[in-house]
Amino acid sequence: MRSNNVRQICPHKFLRIVLAAAVAAAVFFFATMERGSTRYAEVSAASDLNLSGKSPQAVGPCKSLPGADRTVVIIRTGSTELENRLPVHLTTSVRCFSDYLIFSDTDEYYLGEHILDALADVSPSITEHNSDFELYRRLRKGGRSALHPSELAGPLDEIPNMSGKSENPGWKLDKWKFLPMINRTLQMRPDKQWYVFVEADTFVLWSMLLRYLESFDPTKPIYAGNPMLIGEVMFAHGGSGFVVSRPALESVVEHYATRKEEIESFTNEHWAGDCVLGKVLLDSGVSMTNAWPAFQGDYPGFLSYTPADRRPMANNFLREWCGPTVSYHHMAPSEIEELWHFEQDWLINQSPVGEKVLRHIDIFTKFAMPRMRSVKGNWDNLSEDRSMIASSIDECRHKCMANPACMQYSYDKDGSCKTHVHLRLGRAKPGITSGWIWDRVVDFAQGMASCEGASWPT
Repeated sequence: MRSNNVRQICPHKFLRIVLAAAVAAAVFFFATMERGSTRYAEVSAASDLNLSGKSPQAVGPCKSLPGADRTVVIIRTGSTELENRLPVHLTTSVRCFSDYLIFSDTDEYYLGEHILDALADVSPSITEHNSDFELYRRLRKGGRSALHPSELAGPLDEIPNMSGKSENPGWKLDKWKFLPMINRTLQMRPDKQWYVFVEADTFVLWSMLLRYLESFDPTKPIYAGNPMLIGEVMFAHGGSGFVVSRPALESVVEHYATRKEEIESFTNEHWAGDCVLGKVLLDSGVSMTNAWPAFQGDYPGFLSYTPADRRPMANNFLREWCGPTVSYHHMAPSEIEELWHFEQDWLINQSPVGEKVLRHIDIFTKFAMPRMRSVKGNWDNLSEDRSMIASSIDECRHKCMANPACMQYSYDKDGSCKTHVHLRLGRAKPGITSGWIWDRVVDFAQGMASCEGASWPT
């Protein structure tokens, strides 16, 4: 949930809400590449492996990585989205985690998992009378069967609405979950070094998260994530995922215990629970560490790897390109499954496992770029610069080709042809056909700057 008064923070300036701008440019991967060579066919084949959900690596290389036993992942979801978004994690991400908890807005068992009630410790005067808890009161009486179909979150098939679904009763409850969830997590897992909080449409590259945590001293109070700003409060965006060390968790839990009524009053007047948590952490003496661009606010297909004027950046630290990657948000279940298998293939092809750092350049060249080789039906690559009428997808392609800056195009059943000078993979969407100008995609990748010296954000 985001509104127009939310600003995204980056090292040099505020940018658009959930996405920040970051690191640029790499060329070494393409140093020996020839346009249209079989190398890309090989990459495409490799990155399409094991997408059936029955990968032989399903519980393989990700399960025994260093630091895993010191880390617990906390998945925050809700009754209105649980059935659509949680199951894919149980067959992918969760198989890698050494320990995890799942919180929602009702206590239940679902597909063999104990779903914890994140709101159980909210003051009774609030749960019984506050209008935000109307759904919660229904859930306590009838469980998820009390939900109306219109209240269900449904699939992620549209460009994310940055203001969220503020009228959805599940969203109204969500802001209340953060502090009670933090409190109960420490009670249930008091001996962990790291606590990683994610949402049901967040995907975490587990191997890279553990590598990222190696850059910190776990005995220090650490609170790291993708920075956002509401008013004067800087906080870690919940959907991007964020990390809290045990000293930081202990500090905020102690603060919450002594000021619960005051914090609940502040929560009632606010609308973003991740911002409330960020303020309480700051009030308890824990400031936020910027983990962008490793922690992203959107899905890989939404990220544009091109600056606004389409010129590759010479400075490696002005775009995502060279930075290591840890998380993505607004992920559809099919995208989570696909990227999880991609990570497993990445790991199993290393010796020793987990030695290399997975960067945004790798996501582009090995995951996104191979999928740009040919026209994709029922796919929207988010072309939006210019809209024209065309009689076919071929005519739409010719219109794009006529503009030397055009990188991609899309065509719908109504004859609307849209072109774009930025590169985006996009995602599945019925009724739209999308294509890319492959030679220009290759030229773009070859023209990006070297990634020497890229490191973890700290």
